[in-house]
Amino acid sequence: MSLNGPCINALKYQLEWPDDQVDNYTTLLNSASIAGLAFGSIIGGTLIKNGRKRIVIFFNIVLIIGSIMSLFLNTTLLACGRFVFGFASGALVAATPKIIGETIPGHVMDNGYGASTNLSINAMVMSSMLLGLGLPDSTDIDSLTSTSFWKVMYLIPAAVSAIAIFFNIYVHTEDSLNFHVAQGDKLKALAMISKLYPKENEMTYEKVYQRLV
Repeated sequence: MSLNGPCINALKYQLEWPDDQVDNYTTLLNSASIAGLAFGSIIGGTLIKNGRKRIVIFFNIVLIIGSIMSLFLNTTLLACGRFVFGFASGALVAATPKIIGETIPGHVMDNGYGASTNLSINAMVMSSMLLGLGLPDSTDIDSLTSTSFWKVMYLIPAAVSAIAIFFNIYVHTEDSLNFHVAQGDKLKALAMISKLYPKENEMTYEKVYQRLV
């Protein structure tokens, strides 16, 4: 939703919104984003039981689709794109803290891990506002009518999601620790424990696992 505000000045000219309808269309885009966010949070909380990692990968893909849908100069498609984007964001906001909480040991949670989700969200909101500086001045109608920088702004989250997908497939290959324990997947649970305690030995890994079972 934070991306919509800075882009409105360009969109209202490029989509040829009537002056008396600009506020209505702005509300439409913002409402679509918020509705998607709320719906995604509910659905994400339900689907997370099937695997946190799957949810993260799947909804990052959905987020990319929503970002691409937002690039077309069609108000209906743009609103649908913002809804899809919000939907994916809501699901990810539900899944990410769960993964952190089920993986990071409690005694180090206060080292920034517990607040990491909120910090990331606020950082992205701030970045969205700063990116608005790249758009033409609100009085430069000719530049606002021709600029494509708003598309760049809508695509940046898609690039972040692509990086997240890569890391979840090729780097952080395990799901949350508690999820593997609950599924009885001892090998993956031990692999995750070994990453959390790289300086310990296999006997310690086994003790940690038994404590979680």
